[in-house]
Amino acid sequence: MDEIVHFFSTLLGNLRLRDLFDLFLLWVLIYRVFRLMERSGATQIISGMSILALGFFLAIQFELIAFHWVMESFFSNLFLILVVLFQHEIKRMLVQIGTLPFFGKVSSAEEAHLVDELSKALSLMSKKKWGALIVLEREMNLDLIINYGSRIDSYLSSDLLLSIFQPNSPIHDGAVTIREQRMDTVGSFLPLSQNPALDRNLGTRHRAAIGLTEQSDAVVLLVSEENGAISFVRSGQLKLVDKGLRNLNAELIDFLSSESPFEKAVSESIAMSKGKLPPVKMQSKLSSKSPIAKPAIKNTAVK
Repeated sequence: MDEIVHFFSTLLGNLRLRDLFDLFLLWVLIYRVFRLMERSGATQIISGMSILALGFFLAIQFELIAFHWVMESFFSNLFLILVVLFQHEIKRMLVQIGTLPFFGKVSSAEEAHLVDELSKALSLMSKKKWGALIVLEREMNLDLIINYGSRIDSYLSSDLLLSIFQPNSPIHDGAVTIREQRMDTVGSFLPLSQNPALDRNLGTRHRAAIGLTEQSDAVVLLVSEENGAISFVRSGQLKLVDKGLRNLNAELIDFLSSESPFEKAVSESIAMSKGKLPPVKMQSKLSSKSPIAKPAIKNTAVK
């Protein structure tokens, strides 16, 4: 025990400001690598490489000359292989270093344009009772979750959204995905929620929106074609909002800028650990502000 205490006391005694900065840079690099893995679904790739590494080790132990040569050639070029596999994700990671979630990535003008166009489209579709499903990608890449339709990579506009979701459009039943403030795909299909506790009156659009947000950090905006109700969905929780355009703007800004219940729980637990929050009433605070209102959902029949 004395040796351990002596080791750490010696280590802290020799620690310099340069060393702290070095550790901070290493922490940022490791964090970004983990975020890259999460966004790109790289766990399967890492699992495959782990199996190859195990095979490489066994080839060395059992002196499998041919297999050892192939594995040695592979791992000697591992850095280049990783760059090729994750070139798009690495490019995005470098661009986004130091940015904050969602609105931190865009200027105030882009933010205002996004909110205005979405609010106009949602308000008009609500009045006409056109069903709509709009997905806003955040930090997590959705490529492995969504069954994408046609890729358009278009400038976001309310007129284009209205033309997509008008009932005679062949793609009006699918979802529009928005990535980096641009309309990325149309006619996409989302995974349905398998939660047995959901109200049976909820239609396919609502179940798809809840299902996607249960598996990712995406935000989904939807309009019911049954009654024109506008809902925002995040973290598997649904929130009905006012149809008025002015209120819709404010609601949208607040919803996109605020933390999800999970993010809020993490923030509060960190604050508690630092003694900045009393440990009581944390659970009740989260539940009382939960954006899902069960009575409202039960009384809402949608298609």
